Amino acid sequence: PHIRFFSIDGSHTEEAVMSDISLAHSCLSAGGILVLDDALNPDWPGVTSGLSRYLMKQEESVTTTDSSSSLLLYPFAFGYNKCFLSTGDPWNTRYRNALQPYERKQSTFWNCPVSILPQGFIASHFGND
Repeated sequence: PHIRFFSIDGSHTEEAVMSDISLAHSCLSAGGILVLDDALNPDWPGVTSGLSRYLMKQEESVTTTDSSSSLLLYPFAFGYNKCFLSTGDPWNTRYRNALQPYERKQSTFWNCPVSILPQGFIASHFGND
């Protein structure tokens, strides 16, 4: 895999989200970032349930196959309706440290520490004005 950044903004059904995440995950290099649009958006509950089911299934596969967890996806930030995931530490810690000056607070999601960014973070810092 050679993809370092993959953005998903597709269908909002649980099944489609799981499929999109699976495809993106299979293409990501170690330390690659996956950004999922509309994560935790109450208008699109299928995105939240698809993300949660994917994370649960990957955890189950590690416990049943005893494979390495070093390339599993772990969330490291939320902001502006997006969930940012990467392939675990040391990457997630590096990314959270880089985002620390911009974060509103810290929290956890799926037992992972995550940076909570202001709602307008993406638009205000990376907008095309």
